[in-house]
Amino acid sequence: MLKKLLEEYKFSKAGKIYIDENNRVNYLIDIPEFKSPKGQVYAWVIGEEVLYIGMAGKGVKKRHSEHLGGWRGGSDTGIKKEKLLRNMLTDGKDISIYARTSDVLIQQQVTLLGKKTKLDINLNKYEENELINELNPAWNDNRPNINLAEG
Repeated sequence: MLKKLLEEYKFSKAGKIYIDENNRVNYLIDIPEFKSPKGQVYAWVIGEEVLYIGMAGKGVKKRHSEHLGGWRGGSDTGIKKEKLLRNMLTDGKDISIYARTSDVLIQQQVTLLGKKTKLDINLNKYEENELINELNPAWNDNRPNINLAEG
């Protein structure tokens, strides 16, 4: 599955998930593109296996800062994901974060509420849905049943 992300969908390695010096599950995003506030999709990968697909409306780094809050008790889903991540990491597995900047359908100047503004319609939500449907990652609880190929 990783090969398909890299070759067909042009994902790049964005960073990693690890246990820090305070024994907390943490993340590191070390590629500037994935620190920027762009619509992106990302994957958590161990070896060749894609475990989780997510979308990041304001960039992968921002989204992982939100995950961090969940991992530290901010949500039931976050607590569950933290346990899964911790178990893999304590078993000696390396968890990599791969990502891609999503395509933009429309990017133009419009008048919105009487003011000129730049409008982007980002495809990250649709890309996330398609990737989850196609790859069926084990850790995606909310696997959508949206098939964009059907009318």
